[in-house]
Amino acid sequence: MERSPSNKINTSYIERSNGTLGQHNGNLHRKSLFFAKENESFESRIAITIAYYNFVKPHMTLSENPNGTSTPRTPAQAAGIADAPWNVIYLLARPEISQ
Repeated sequence: MERSPSNKINTSYIERSNGTLGQHNGNLHRKSLFFAKENESFESRIAITIAYYNFVKPHMTLSENPNGTSTPRTPAQAAGIADAPWNVIYLLARPEISQ
């Protein structure tokens, strides 16, 4: 798994993370019709967005094998947390994700 080239906080990694969250979650757009009326609802949507990004959505940069082929792989798989990509139904059935 790629890491920052230094031990210092890298602004570009943080901005990329913020951009990705905003892209997947309408609550984070600056001017949007999607607004959270309650903080609990907002926190749940953020948790689901992050879990989807890490456990369901395969990333092309993590999918490349040394022999040139590719196997869909999520960040959770690359980190050794999951054995295979999850599907959305499995993700939403997990109570610890939405709490």
